[in-house]
Amino acid sequence: MKHLERFVKLALVSGLTTRQLVQLRRRMGKHQLVVACFPKSGSTYLARNLAAIKGWKESRYVPLFGRREQELDETCIRREMYRHPTIHQVSQLHVRCTDQTLTLARQFDLRFIVLYRNLYDCMVSVVDHWRQESCRGPMAFWTKQLLKDLEAQGISQLEAASRTVAPWYINFYLSWMEHRQQLSHPPAFVSYEELFSQPQLKSAELLMELGISVPVEDFHRVQQQTIQTRFNQGVCGRGRMAFDKDAGARDAIDQLLRLYPRVDFSPILGGGLESVDSDRSDVREAETKAALTRIHCI
Repeated sequence: MKHLERFVKLALVSGLTTRQLVQLRRRMGKHQLVVACFPKSGSTYLARNLAAIKGWKESRYVPLFGRREQELDETCIRREMYRHPTIHQVSQLHVRCTDQTLTLARQFDLRFIVLYRNLYDCMVSVVDHWRQESCRGPMAFWTKQLLKDLEAQGISQLEAASRTVAPWYINFYLSWMEHRQQLSHPPAFVSYEELFSQPQLKSAELLMELGISVPVEDFHRVQQQTIQTRFNQGVCGRGRMAFDKDAGARDAIDQLLRLYPRVDFSPILGGGLESVDSDRSDVREAETKAALTRIHCI
């Protein structure tokens, strides 16, 4: 109730409607950016690096996490914009491109970075997370006891993740690939492997693709900072090795992918979006390298 009262007071004091505030922020060149991402894809690292740029802030566009689907919430977005009306905002969420996503994207002029990773590597990282941290999440319902029960059935946790969590990843991937042209600002796609091969260059490239320019000196400043996250850069390809040793997990993924015979899954199976969008990648890289040689800000 206190949060609601504070929101109402802020709205009354400002004297602006949501639409007016969005328009004002657009005129000031301030942006609302969402990092829509696979779990275990280095998204916290990316979001906090962007939030560390001068004039940027990490924002929370959902009321809760835990087992709740991380669907964008209108009240939360509005609250963040009223609280911090003059700075860029970035929110990192495991959010699919649903009708709700499209509606709020139009209403609040949201822009999106879509971060994905090799599906096999993700499943291995999910199991690591279950063992080392928590199995709570919206993708599938598990508890520590339920995971222990798998042992009696002769089922590995990797197979369990492949049968129950991997479908959410496929859902995420298909939703963004299917609806990306319906957004006013087409999302910028990047893989885990691409991002961490050249973090500074790729971050600048992503922002440029979305029409957001940042002084190169600010990227250098962020690069020198220590960003606090749980991120540990994984070994690309270790998922394949794990699946080669686990027939049940391998069959689970194979059966899932066979349900979509016309879909190109190569971006999340070892390739990249170049196979889907190759005509633009070389141009973007050349433009970004040129931009990083000068300081420019809108």
